[in-house]
Amino acid sequence: MSGGKTSIIGLILSEIKYSSDQLPLIHGISDVLDESGYSLAMGRVTHTNPDIEMEEIRIANRKGFDGLMLEGTGAFLSQAEQLKEAFRNWEQVVLINRPAAAGFTTVAVNQEM
Repeated sequence: MSGGKTSIIGLILSEIKYSSDQLPLIHGISDVLDESGYSLAMGRVTHTNPDIEMEEIRIANRKGFDGLMLEGTGAFLSQAEQLKEAFRNWEQVVLINRPAAAGFTTVAVNQEM
């Protein structure tokens, strides 16, 4: 952790479906992070509960994660400004498969392709 860097990126998902496209997503994220010298730390699944989302974000912040990927619920995203207060380096937060909110970077799958 010298230099204040942990080389850990957190991932918070709202749910995991057994028959979903999330497993290739998680595998792809892990591969890219590995190639870049980062490790993936997955928080607990939030079950679409915005309170659990916020708790997981605060935990990632306390542990000093370098970045965070979040599949936030609609209720949470409607109050996305709170995230800026909960994660010290909010510019390093990426929303996954969600509409843009409060200036956060968003990455989504193009379902047509």
